[in-house]
Amino acid sequence: EAPESAINRLRAAAALAKLPAEYRAIPDKGTITRADVASLIGIRLESLIGRAKPRQVIITDIRSHWAQPWIAPVVRSGAMDTLPNYEFEPRRQVRRGELAATVSRLLTLIAASKPELARKWQDAKVSINDVAPTHLSYPAVSAVVAAGVMPLANGNFELLRPVSGAEAMDIVGRLEALAR
Repeated sequence: EAPESAINRLRAAAALAKLPAEYRAIPDKGTITRADVASLIGIRLESLIGRAKPRQVIITDIRSHWAQPWIAPVVRSGAMDTLPNYEFEPRRQVRRGELAATVSRLLTLIAASKPELARKWQDAKVSINDVAPTHLSYPAVSAVVAAGVMPLANGNFELLRPVSGAEAMDIVGRLEALAR
């Protein structure tokens, strides 16, 4: 007989082994792509994405991409968008500002089922040295910081800094904890 915790770890390891090598490489990447973010969300937050009301979308550039099975549902959920020309640009590097917008949308999905928890970040007005309250990204940045999902570095958010794989894993882990 094995403890249930050991069995759960083995199941998780077996599930991870079945995923594409590109997904398994995310934690070690210096910078991540939009496809990496979509796959993290689609795999680790699958139940949250599944609760979103799906919208009709057209995506023209993911057909042969390794992350296509996760990009489409994540875009249909509204967590991420295509560009006006219907391209997702799966290989485009992700910066903290763009990730904050995605995380803010995921927080909105979490808030739908946990309104008492959402009071923590909804309508928050966090003081951020490098993002003024008049900046277009401020509402999303303020929400993700107030929720404790994306931290500040010495009072700065660093909108244009690329996101590493390890950082993205931590952020999605914090979202998982909120969604539970």
